[in-house]
Amino acid sequence: MTPLISLSDIAATYGGPDVIREISWDINPGCFTGIVGPSGSGKTTLLSVLLGTMKPSKGSITRQKGLAIGFVPQMESIDWNFPVTVSQVVMMARSQGLRAPWASKQEKLEVAKVLGRLGIGELADRHLRTLSGGQQQRVFIARALIRQPEILIMDEPTSGLDVATRHDMLHLLESLQREGLAIVLTTHDLNGMAAHLPELVCIQGRIVAKGSPEECIRPEVLEEVFGARMEVLKHLGVPVVVDELKDDDHEHPA
Repeated sequence: MTPLISLSDIAATYGGPDVIREISWDINPGCFTGIVGPSGSGKTTLLSVLLGTMKPSKGSITRQKGLAIGFVPQMESIDWNFPVTVSQVVMMARSQGLRAPWASKQEKLEVAKVLGRLGIGELADRHLRTLSGGQQQRVFIARALIRQPEILIMDEPTSGLDVATRHDMLHLLESLQREGLAIVLTTHDLNGMAAHLPELVCIQGRIVAKGSPEECIRPEVLEEVFGARMEVLKHLGVPVVVDELKDDDHEHPA
């Protein structure tokens, strides 16, 4: 299998010490991978390198020729007061660019199709700021998908979402991945997101662990990544992370 993106001994800096270093990683077609780490661990820098918006200071990156990448930013970075509708937001990213100040009939059909695919077709004429958090997230996924990418890169897609909406988002991403789309996302949400992904990459400047949740969500890995000792339990076969239990917690369970 030829990787979509291949990183070899990558380092990146903003002028000071390396933010990420010694990153070697192959991103394969159809993957569903979470980059896990706290704020300041290098997650966003790694995404910037993957997207090509930041050049590594060391190492090499190889992308498949003509690789189409879709990107969904953190919702906190969006100006929700900008007077634009759902369909207009998606239309701005139409794959062939702004050939004219108006959209063609075919382009309108493509936008309607991708909105329907994500279950938000009825919201096409709604203003962005009137939507729920989960609906807003789907709009920006639609915006990325309209370019027909082979890989979707997402920055903290479940940040700020409630439990039910986060669950729906996970199922949506799973369905997109089953259709053949490779997905790479960042998250610090260990229980709500990371534990349910098939592959994780845990970073703290460098890759500390890589593999399944069972291989990565382990006390020694989490301590190095998050800087705190955590207990990992199993619930219905899924790893669950809690603050390290004290001796009296074991003796007197709640």
